[in-house]
Amino acid sequence: MAEVIPLQGATVEFSDGDPTTPVYIPVTGAENITWGDGEVSQIDTTTLESIAMEYSPGLPDFGGASMNFKRRNPNDPGQAAMEASMGDPTLRDLRITFSTGDVCTMKLFVTSMPYDGTLNNILTGSANLKVSGKPVWS
Repeated sequence: MAEVIPLQGATVEFSDGDPTTPVYIPVTGAENITWGDGEVSQIDTTTLESIAMEYSPGLPDFGGASMNFKRRNPNDPGQAAMEASMGDPTLRDLRITFSTGDVCTMKLFVTSMPYDGTLNNILTGSANLKVSGKPVWS
């Protein structure tokens, strides 16, 4: 893995959901992507004998991810595939390939894809995603 991983030049792809031989569709128009906001759950282990609250770490929840689109375009094949997958129970892969060759792949589903339009500007928007399992780096 590279010592420094720049986002500039990265490609983002969304899979068709096939678990054995997924087809990846490029998603264009994004200006940033955020992920890794999850946390480990807390299991309350406090008993009547405890003198303070007691906890154990539970399973990690890798949280959500989001993308902001500088150009939100319903005709972009990748953006259209993401929007069309909303409500489908099939988990998809979001694969980010960095210019260094490092790759981060996440299993997830799309929770929303709002548009944002303002006067004297282009149509922008975002994608809100829920990560299932642990992202894999290769």
